[in-house]
Amino acid sequence: MQTVISATKLFFLVSLGILYLLGLGWLIIGPMLHGSLTTRREDIPLLQEIPLAFMGGLITNYGIVLCFQSLKISLIVGIVISLIGAYGLVTYIFKHHILQTLTPLLIYSWLGIILVCLLFVSPILAQPLADWDARSIWFFMQK
Repeated sequence: MQTVISATKLFFLVSLGILYLLGLGWLIIGPMLHGSLTTRREDIPLLQEIPLAFMGGLITNYGIVLCFQSLKISLIVGIVISLIGAYGLVTYIFKHHILQTLTPLLIYSWLGIILVCLLFVSPILAQPLADWDARSIWFFMQK
């Protein structure tokens, strides 16, 4: 029973992390692509917008940490900013992409993206703590 709870907690934390980064990224990428968080100016597929928002979220998160130099403060500021961006992203998706018809090509594209992401993420999450290398230990020892 303990492994099921820890796997559930891990899934929940990874999901929250992805939503956090998407919210941060959409706050930057949405206005760059469409001029607003919730409107749609160009016909860009969602399969291209989501990775852009994710990478924008990573860069924004690094910038927040560099600006505040404190993980506690930067996490609080990042969560507030991410909630604004996530609201804009959800509103945008419901307004412009929820009524999109599901074609076999679209379903296969999403399945391919999920498969590639799982292939990259699974070794990172499945490796036990005992098998960490010196680089990982070095980064955690830095202050």
